[in-house]
Amino acid sequence: MSAITVTAAQVAVLYPSKSEIYSLEAAEAITKGQAVYVNANGKAALADASAAGTLVTVMIALDSKAAGEPNLSVLKTGFLAGATLTGLAYGDAVYISDTAGGLDTAAGTVSKVIGRVAPVNQAGSIQKALYIQSDWN
Repeated sequence: MSAITVTAAQVAVLYPSKSEIYSLEAAEAITKGQAVYVNANGKAALADASAAGTLVTVMIALDSKAAGEPNLSVLKTGFLAGATLTGLAYGDAVYISDTAGGLDTAAGTVSKVIGRVAPVNQAGSIQKALYIQSDWN
């Protein structure tokens, strides 16, 4: 297992018109780029692979919000910049970490894939991005 670094200042949606982005209320303090899930109250809380109940409808936060703040944008499906993917190959899976809100190169206690490393063409240069693909269960 190796944690994937996500730099909040670099987190951005690539191809926003082809992405699924939703707005939720933050159940707790959330930082841009962290993995979140929809809790029983319909709010965004940090996903954690050591707690299976937090692996339902996992998405990536596109904003930073304090607990109780509305309008937290979350990416359900689409290409995401801001994750350090240099040690991974195209097609490699990215997992939810046992660290709340974190991403990893290997499965945590409960295996949950949040996305895969994908090529994107940015200004004529092929780069690695994280393709997020979540479901509602």
